[in-house]
Amino acid sequence: MDLLQLRKPTRAVLHAHDQIASFFAAMDRRERSSRTSPTTPVSGGARRRIQTAIEEFPMASLDRPQVFDLSPIALHVYTHEQAKIDLIIPKSGTLSGRGAAQPSLREYLDELEGLDLDVEPKEVPEDLYRPSILDVFEVPTMACDALGHVQLARRRNKEITDLFRHTHLRRPCAMLKLLNHVLVAYPLLPRLNDLLAFAPHKANSFQLQFVAYQLEVLRKHFVRMGAHWVTPDYRDVYVTDRWWMECQLPMVGLRMVANSGSQPSPVFRGDDDAAPSSPFRAWAQGELSNYDYLLYLNRLAGRTWNDPHFHPIMPWTTDFTMHSHLDGWRDLTKTKFRMVKGDEQLDMTFQSDPPHHVTTFLTDLSYYTYKGRQSPKAVLVRHVRGKWAPNEYPTSLEQLYQWTTDECIPEFYASPDLVRSLHEDMGDMALPRWANSPEEFIVKHREVLESPHVSAHLHAWIDLMFGYRLTGVAAVDAKNVALPLSHPTSAFVSPFHGIRQLFRHPHPRKMVLARPGNDSASVRLMQASAAPDVTLEDYERVAAFDALYFAAPAPRLDPALPAPVHPSLPHLYAAVLASTQGQLAVWPSVPLCTEAYEIMLNHALPLCSVAELMDRTWLKMEQQAFVAFFAPRIVQAPTAVPVALICKFIGVSGFLSDVWPAYSRYCLENWEAGSIAPHLVDVCGFLGPAHVRDKVLPLLSLVIKQASLADVFVQIARRFAFECTECMLLPYLFKELVTTFQEATFHRVAEAYRAVFAYAATAMDEHETAKAVADVVLATKGRQRPMLFGVALKLVEDLCRTAEMRDLEQLILPLMEQVCDEAVRNPTRPLSRDDLLSMAFQVVRFIVGTDAMATKYTWAADAERRVQQWRTQAMEDGSGREYPGSPLTRASRSLTFMVQEIPTSRARSTTVPASSSASTLSARSTTSSIKSIRAWTTYFEHMKPRLPEIKNARLWSASAHPSMQCLAAFPDYQMVVTGGRDKTVKIWNLETAMTNQDARQIQVHPPYTAHQEPVTEMTALGHLVASCDGSIHVWDLETVQPLCQVRALWNLGLVQSWPAARLLVGRAANGTIFVDDIRTRANPIFFHMGAGFSGAITSTAVSTKHRIVAAGSAAGSVGLLDMHVGSLLACWRAHDSPVTKLLFVEDLLVSIAQGDPMLYVWNTATFVLERAIKVTGISEPVHLTAISSTRVLLIDGHGHMAHVHLTSEQVRVTPRAKDTVIKGGIVGVGYLHDGGAARIVIGAGDGALHCVY
Repeated sequence: MDLLQLRKPTRAVLHAHDQIASFFAAMDRRERSSRTSPTTPVSGGARRRIQTAIEEFPMASLDRPQVFDLSPIALHVYTHEQAKIDLIIPKSGTLSGRGAAQPSLREYLDELEGLDLDVEPKEVPEDLYRPSILDVFEVPTMACDALGHVQLARRRNKEITDLFRHTHLRRPCAMLKLLNHVLVAYPLLPRLNDLLAFAPHKANSFQLQFVAYQLEVLRKHFVRMGAHWVTPDYRDVYVTDRWWMECQLPMVGLRMVANSGSQPSPVFRGDDDAAPSSPFRAWAQGELSNYDYLLYLNRLAGRTWNDPHFHPIMPWTTDFTMHSHLDGWRDLTKTKFRMVKGDEQLDMTFQSDPPHHVTTFLTDLSYYTYKGRQSPKAVLVRHVRGKWAPNEYPTSLEQLYQWTTDECIPEFYASPDLVRSLHEDMGDMALPRWANSPEEFIVKHREVLESPHVSAHLHAWIDLMFGYRLTGVAAVDAKNVALPLSHPTSAFVSPFHGIRQLFRHPHPRKMVLARPGNDSASVRLMQASAAPDVTLEDYERVAAFDALYFAAPAPRLDPALPAPVHPSLPHLYAAVLASTQGQLAVWPSVPLCTEAYEIMLNHALPLCSVAELMDRTWLKMEQQAFVAFFAPRIVQAPTAVPVALICKFIGVSGFLSDVWPAYSRYCLENWEAGSIAPHLVDVCGFLGPAHVRDKVLPLLSLVIKQASLADVFVQIARRFAFECTECMLLPYLFKELVTTFQEATFHRVAEAYRAVFAYAATAMDEHETAKAVADVVLATKGRQRPMLFGVALKLVEDLCRTAEMRDLEQLILPLMEQVCDEAVRNPTRPLSRDDLLSMAFQVVRFIVGTDAMATKYTWAADAERRVQQWRTQAMEDGSGREYPGSPLTRASRSLTFMVQEIPTSRARSTTVPASSSASTLSARSTTSSIKSIRAWTTYFEHMKPRLPEIKNARLWSASAHPSMQCLAAFPDYQMVVTGGRDKTVKIWNLETAMTNQDARQIQVHPPYTAHQEPVTEMTALGHLVASCDGSIHVWDLETVQPLCQVRALWNLGLVQSWPAARLLVGRAANGTIFVDDIRTRANPIFFHMGAGFSGAITSTAVSTKHRIVAAGSAAGSVGLLDMHVGSLLACWRAHDSPVTKLLFVEDLLVSIAQGDPMLYVWNTATFVLERAIKVTGISEPVHLTAISSTRVLLIDGHGHMAHVHLTSEQVRVTPRAKDTVIKGGIVGVGYLHDGGAARIVIGAGDGALHCVY
């Protein structure tokens, strides 16, 4: 008798279920705190409910245990008889207390030790018993008596509990003993049967062998227990996600076999066992009912009773609309899903990707809707609807049939109580017109299933559910393409689909059609007659089908497992067994297969960190398998794995291909976790700038929509050289500002931009910072977006607190004057808003002074009036400014701020603004990465380079040395360094001279006096100076202290700098090129230019962009040397006379030669001549410098200048100033450009220093 046929037991289960979850939690606490107390009352509400449940439990038995899915646990309900373990053991004197007349349990088990699995013991004790599950597991167990008290379970016999303490025997979470039933809670795990039947693609052969190996271990344990005949059914075997097998007791599907090595005798008993030798033939001949045959097919397909996903299915046979039960037939040639959805919708589904028609034939929604009147409310709320709404369940069988898209279940043909409701607020299900009671409905509904009409068409339904119409052309024609079979690995396939194809040929129809008898109380097969149109071919089809699918050996009721023969299995089992006991096993010394390592690592993960496991297995696993296994684990806890280990074990390519997609999703979803940002910054250092640009920055574009990233961008900038901040981070953030219109996101981007800009300013001096801010103002002003322009004005406010007044007057003041003037003249423009006007007006007043404002500007009065009105209104309504800024006063410039040293550099004594956006940044310092932001025009595609006009008018002149021989300019510092025959190097600060034509105001720093010979060559190397007197001295420009010295056996000359790499490149006296790395202080490396390069080297040039060194010779040859690999790229005859100057301009090489009026432009990629430009109007050029990416400046020995445009070939000559007298020839030229004006410093041989503009 089914549980659902018993009204009161089911209601008792419903009442008890409401308190199961909290009750089991309380049991565990009470067992620990009150083991000695025999009776412990529970709370009043729980006590009353449990007492009600006990009172309503009559003495009754259940045909099969019931299972309720309460994820993450499953609640099993047994009668006391069903709760007994199917392992019969002897009653020993110790166990029974009757003395030792019978053999003891230990003696009996000792006798079994070493026996073969197929051999029975010599003597089996006569007095046997089956222990209950309540007696064999030491788990929280309580019992309810008739008075509603909860009693702790008595202490169990240790001899029995030790016997069942096995790693492959499943331990319950908790147990509750009622008067007639036992409730047992287990963790919810998949069954081995379901895995093999419905998801075989999820397990490879080795994993299944490992499960089979564990089953053999369990069988040997059963032999030692005295149950050598036990073979567990796969429905009682559960598999964890780590492929560890556990057998659940009591074994409901146990098959008792006399010889465990043979297949069970196929004796058919209803729905639980196999039919006779051919159940199909028995059905075809009318000896087996449709109901029993369908249950047998469900069993073969792997379906299991009381499983909401894999419960047996049967066809709906009538629509319940007619007056007679033998009318209103359902079309068995179509699935119920097709009948409800219609062909048109299924055709649309088949056009999807992947193409399919059906995904399952019975869902948990339909299952619990069918059983809604007999299932606990908590289960229905979990599976049907999140809120209890009884009026939304079908009220009649007719309505249920019209609603569902799934097939029927056997209970509608066997259990009258299925239509009765146990819920007070849900009525019984209305019956068809041809049934007056639930019992009559079951009888007549069963008659419909066994009727000749259904028997004649049942084979068509079998083809749809289990047969050949599940795949192939037949499935397409029947609109029954099953997605789990056609695309089993698709992400849309549910793990609970329950579809399994048994037959690949058409199922023969039934040969003998049953006619229902006259007994209305039961359904049985009465007189049988052959179908009227049966032919000889039909009998042949039956015989062929029977021979193909049901001939000996009989079809297995369990899917097959491979034989456990892999040599890695014993070593793997030993390691995993130790892990299940909480011990990290010693790694096997023998090599294992990849699948074995994966299983072993999955078991070891809870015991140690991912980093430790990576270190253990890196040399043992194949790299591809290693990355495939650890990549998802790194993503699960990315901050737990040091970036150094990722770099060591996986590498950049492996990280990007296998880890980065999931890692980026993890960062996006869990950014609020404080440990994500530092780890991502470390990852950026691991990936490098190019991958940061391609991978990390797009991720941060998404993250910044929900979080502030100012500190993150600053930390990324600190990871790389200044060039990465200049050419990658700042352009990226400016682009984000331009393309972002959502206000909150814009403010976060603006905060990050200001922070990175402030950090970039630490690598520039005040003048270069002012130039950069001015460029930003121009770029944002042209966009005509108030919020964007407000960011630039905030940079101006920050700059005003640190910059020199001269820079503010030259670079910032004209721009702010223009903003204020336009805002007053045209107040309707977007950038004329009062808040922007207030910021610009404050800057102008700060630079010019309050007293001079009214007299200098006509718009000052109107602007001040608008600013005052706006501030008053903002204070009254409390709105404030959109871009608030602290008032600018001259006193604010005296604030002191923290100075931090950037790695590999030394800080200067200067200050930075103490704004919130830059509070975490290092302060301004002059470091090894001191650079001018010379490529700001590349940041903003709309900006055009602003080149100053050089008039060649004298600004001032001064005497530097008795005889000058070299000169080097430091544009970042507005300084010039000169060297002469007096063996000294003098430092000239030109900042004052740029605004004051009085040469006497030039501040001269102490000279460098460590040279032993006249100084002949000099070059700038960031904040360092490299001066040559035969050997090269490298010293600090600010402290004038030497750092290192490069000595050689010959004189060195023509020194060029490579600031980005801290390299010195020049010509040695023997005609070779030397490269010296001042960071490592190693010996210089010398490169010979090769046999094709003739003549002594007369000129050198360095391209830091392409890592190329160019050298010109006295014979007119030009050679290019690749410094990355140290090889000669090309060598050709460029001139007929000695090469005097070489200069790299972007991708071009410019050369001039002695006595040649032509300027030659060469392509550094193809080594061909791009153009030759004739320069007239000046004598022989002696100096060549670049003033932009397309323009160069030539100067001859008399001081005449020529501006040459390299693309248009235009030449503009500027004669020397009349008041400038150059004697002794030009020995050096320095080009200084501060954004608004250009200054050219010329060193003459007579020791004079001239400055022209």
